[in-house]
Amino acid sequence: MRHKPELFVLGAGPAGIGAALSAAEAGVDTVIVDRAAEGGGQVYRAPVFSSSNMDIDTNGQQLREALAASSAQSVFECRVWSVDRDFRVDAIDPVGARTWYPKAIVAAIGTTERVVPFPG
Repeated sequence: MRHKPELFVLGAGPAGIGAALSAAEAGVDTVIVDRAAEGGGQVYRAPVFSSSNMDIDTNGQQLREALAASSAQSVFECRVWSVDRDFRVDAIDPVGARTWYPKAIVAAIGTTERVVPFPG
């Protein structure tokens, strides 16, 4: 399949969803992809509690609902294997192989927490 969105967002964690939502609200034809089965990324980590009464969305449900209600196209369980200098993006997902030709790319690929097993 070949698609030509205006914006391609790689990563559906909080930053990627935020970028996709902002773009979609501005009328930009947006595709967001992630290798996970649903968006959320780091919001799955254990919540940090403080003494204040903050309304924290610890499981990302508000983000996922906002993304689902937006005009952005979401593709999950998607593995991107190639992005070239002309912004050709090749990927595979449960539907099959896909190729996108976006005008712009946001790489919101997140991070992995590493635990250091010694004090200091």
